[in-house]
Amino acid sequence: MIRNITELITFPTIFISLIAGIISIFTFIKGIKNKKTKVLIIGLFLILFLTSTSIYVYSKLNSKTESINLIKSKESQNEIEASENKAEPSNDSKIKIDLKNSFINPSVIGECDISFPSYFIFIEEDYLYILDGAGFDIVNISDKENPVLENSFNTDYRTYTGCVWDNHVYLAGYDKGGFDIIAINNNEKPEIIGRYKGFMYRASALSVMGDSAYMGGSKTLQIINVHEKENPQAVIEIKGFEGITDIKVNNEYIYVLDSKGVKILNIPYQGELTAVGEYQTINFVNLKFYIKDFNIYIIGYKKGQLGYEGLMYIIDFSDINNPKLLSSYEIAGYPKDVFATDDYVFVVDGSGNLEIISIKDRTKPYLVTRIDLYENIRNVYVKDDYIYITTSLIDEHGETKEYNYNLKVIKVN
Repeated sequence: MIRNITELITFPTIFISLIAGIISIFTFIKGIKNKKTKVLIIGLFLILFLTSTSIYVYSKLNSKTESINLIKSKESQNEIEASENKAEPSNDSKIKIDLKNSFINPSVIGECDISFPSYFIFIEEDYLYILDGAGFDIVNISDKENPVLENSFNTDYRTYTGCVWDNHVYLAGYDKGGFDIIAINNNEKPEIIGRYKGFMYRASALSVMGDSAYMGGSKTLQIINVHEKENPQAVIEIKGFEGITDIKVNNEYIYVLDSKGVKILNIPYQGELTAVGEYQTINFVNLKFYIKDFNIYIIGYKKGQLGYEGLMYIIDFSDINNPKLLSSYEIAGYPKDVFATDDYVFVVDGSGNLEIISIKDRTKPYLVTRIDLYENIRNVYVKDDYIYITTSLIDEHGETKEYNYNLKVIKVN
């Protein structure tokens, strides 16, 4: 592409023009008898020639100067970026390295087999609890390079959701109508010490804090008093939700994720359970969310032109009565789980990707790095300098299938 007229002027052009001009001039002036006219024509020709030559020389010198300045500009920019130690934010799928973070070269340092595909993972001290469709596994992670599956607890029903709180595992069955409370003070012999049967719906989410369990399914949220583990009792029930998928609780509020978005309710120490805030998602299937400080990270998918597209929403609820969207981020695959720290979000998907996303500026999240493990990644948990993920892989050998379920420990440098 020609940017200006000087790019049309080259040395061969000037040389050819000069020869043609000389021939034309002498041919033309032969027929002119007036000497003054001849001198005037020759003078105009010389002026034109000198002007063209000057433009050519100037353009060449200017282009060299621009090249030198461009190189210096790039060098200066590199020096500035190195001194600031950060990369330019972007939402694209290209891998960008944030020089200030500690995730430049994450690597798998340890792994062990687990019993079944996981639903949730939790860590308490040196033990990782993996909740699956048949109960849970207990993995000793005191030696990160050699995690050990120490024990498994199996139920006589299909489990679907659960959580770990204060040395107890809470497991809800898909069609159970309640949940079991399993003591894990002695990991060598977990045992059921309590059972709640008063939930009349298919359980899809369960969270526990203090002496209360929060159980959700379909359109209903129920709060159960679990102070007496052997005899849990329902306290309150509220309807009006649309397909509850996840529940989180902190010291003040209950956060319920359903098909329409996030609803925030007060914890009823006294009085009735009431909604205090809400953020609705549009044309979006909400799967899971994570709460960190005053931000909610929702993962799910929406229908796009080329099929279903993974997506993450970042919601600010510092004004609890008026949550607002800060930004959204496209996930490479179908998202399965999310975990957030102060500056990073970790998202895993069914395509085998672990995405580490910078949220230092929550209005402009961007990809720091992506790890492709070529396995179906189901869950993620981050503690200290380690990322824990669970995977499942099906190897087909003719008519037979080999199922491999795994826990991997990833060290970040």
